[in-house]
Amino acid sequence: MELRQLEYFVAVADTLNFTRAASLTHVSQSPLSRQIKLLETELGVTLFTRTSRSVSLTPAGRSLAEEARRVLAGTRQLRALADSAARGRLAPPLRVSAVATAFMSTVPDIIAGLRDTRPGIPVSVTCKDIADIEADLAAGAIDVGFTRAFHPSPAFESRVLKKEPLVAAVSSHGKWAHRAQLRMRDLADDRLALVSRDVAPEYVDTIIAVCRNSGFSPRIAFQGSDYLGQLGVASSGFAVAIVPAPLRDIAFPGVTFVDIVSPVLETALYLSQNRANPCPYFDEISDLATALNASRNPRSRSARARSAPAPKR
Repeated sequence: MELRQLEYFVAVADTLNFTRAASLTHVSQSPLSRQIKLLETELGVTLFTRTSRSVSLTPAGRSLAEEARRVLAGTRQLRALADSAARGRLAPPLRVSAVATAFMSTVPDIIAGLRDTRPGIPVSVTCKDIADIEADLAAGAIDVGFTRAFHPSPAFESRVLKKEPLVAAVSSHGKWAHRAQLRMRDLADDRLALVSRDVAPEYVDTIIAVCRNSGFSPRIAFQGSDYLGQLGVASSGFAVAIVPAPLRDIAFPGVTFVDIVSPVLETALYLSQNRANPCPYFDEISDLATALNASRNPRSRSARARSAPAPKR
């Protein structure tokens, strides 16, 4: 089987006309028909039903046409990459890692935007926790990381993409489910569910410090590797989970989200790169994220929380 045979076959499949297909592929009709026949003989199937007035694809022909188009598209891409490499214009790959909540809006939009503006960039994406992303950045295993933090690591160049509050995830059948707002000191007698300190040490330390500043030592009853574990514990009523606001978009059974207003706890989504190994797309990704945020023009939940009256006990 030769690529030219696939090209001739796809041309006939697209036009359902041997004369027109021959013109599109710049050969005469006789060699084109011969190559189609050779392809049918090699595959052991009939690809076209021919009459004196029409040409149509057989079921086998329709199936092969889809695969043949994919093969030819891949071949064209391979040739373009080879040409770019020969001319010294091969785009370097982009290796991205992000925390789970960044995939709820920011990361998919950025990847889609890059595919539109830079279709030749080979992109790979992973989802990891903050500690692993920072370790991969330090080791040069990834080019950029999307992490949530209160303060970024000084070892990296980091830019704030957006700021979002932390909220309380409570049981929909519990005592806090009817509340629109909570103060941290309201949770003094509740168990708390947090992510593990190994996963996000600054997050855990900040929550503990805020609790102590609110006049109590937190009763941390659950620490897990991801936010879904926290939500599961919250739905049972066993503990109150403190989570980033984007998790509101998950319709998690049995969980109600309540704003924390005193104090308002904000976490930022950062784009980071290793200063010693800068990413050639860092500025472009940052600008794209800024443009996406501006186009949405979201109202900040934290701004609403600050302007809201303090809840009554």
